[in-house]
Amino acid sequence: MKKIISRVIIFWVTALALSSCGDEPTVPKPKGYFRISVPTHEYDTLPNFLPYNFYKNKAGEWQVNKHNPLWGDIYYPSLRARIQITYKPVKNNIDTLLAESQKLAFKHTVKASGMREKVFENKNTHSFGLLYEINGNAASPYQFFITDSTHHFIRGAVYFFSAPNADSLKPATMFIENDVKALMESVKWRDNQ
Repeated sequence: MKKIISRVIIFWVTALALSSCGDEPTVPKPKGYFRISVPTHEYDTLPNFLPYNFYKNKAGEWQVNKHNPLWGDIYYPSLRARIQITYKPVKNNIDTLLAESQKLAFKHTVKASGMREKVFENKNTHSFGLLYEINGNAASPYQFFITDSTHHFIRGAVYFFSAPNADSLKPATMFIENDVKALMESVKWRDNQ
């Protein structure tokens, strides 16, 4: 009887040892994202009928707003993104325009993990502005304005047509940040209004 019990114990110990060896259990893989390939930074200018001009990336299409021809979007089909541009003439209302721009930028801080403001000034074109870099999973990673404070005011916002996931959109947001900076640095005003 002792032999039978010892054989049963040896059998179970061997079976357990053999069953524990083998392939690892299947583990679900983390969610993956498509690779984003960004276009090159080649610039051209806007149409001549606008009271402003700036460099826009050739990869972006200028789309005139159907409600206001002085507004438009720079649409990036390959990135599914756009920079929305609104223009307002300054008529003793610069404080209101600045406050409105700040209010619209700060609306995105609800989902943001932080916000940085970068000041911009170009003495040659008498322009100054502010770039809001909104960190985290906000709907708009960049908001900005640029003005000469006496005649012209441009406000811009960057939007992606996808779920706002800052990590997966990082290559595209870095690409668009460079385009926004080029836009702000190259603004020229046309004073023939």
